[in-house]
Amino acid sequence: TAEQKTHYTAVLRGNLALAAARFKHGAAGLNLDYLARAPLWALGLDFNHGTGHGVGHLLSVHEGPQGIRARPLAGSRREAVLEAGMITSDEPGLYLDGQYGIRLENLLLCVEAQTTPFGRFLAFETLTLTPFDLDAVDPEQLQPHEKAQLNAYHAAVRAALTPHLSPEEAAW
Repeated sequence: TAEQKTHYTAVLRGNLALAAARFKHGAAGLNLDYLARAPLWALGLDFNHGTGHGVGHLLSVHEGPQGIRARPLAGSRREAVLEAGMITSDEPGLYLDGQYGIRLENLLLCVEAQTTPFGRFLAFETLTLTPFDLDAVDPEQLQPHEKAQLNAYHAAVRAALTPHLSPEEAAW
């Protein structure tokens, strides 16, 4: 339905916004969470879970210390600063009881972006190589920079995966 496409597109826009973030070193996930929620909040919607969590090297899916969330953890004195080399999930969603749920999840690698007279800046590199369902997107709701970001992501997915596919799979 049109409403479902609006919801999927809002969740996608949040995922893309977080993936495109550039931020000054010293920022924690609390500083970035708004990027993923803003398209949903503009519609009066939200999700009741963190936007992202650390993914560790010790086979722990929810391995800290970092996280991306709207509120500090209970009892937490300080949120972990995002550092180059950290892998964090990017997973905004929307869940409507008795109807449907949407969650779009990628993994992001925090990388050095640049150093200027104002300090060190970091960014994210998307590690996940799975295309988004374009049939669920309302392209009229995407800004030009979001369309360009989505097209660049899909081009990267295609370039990385095509050599591993049969000709029939690649054509699909």
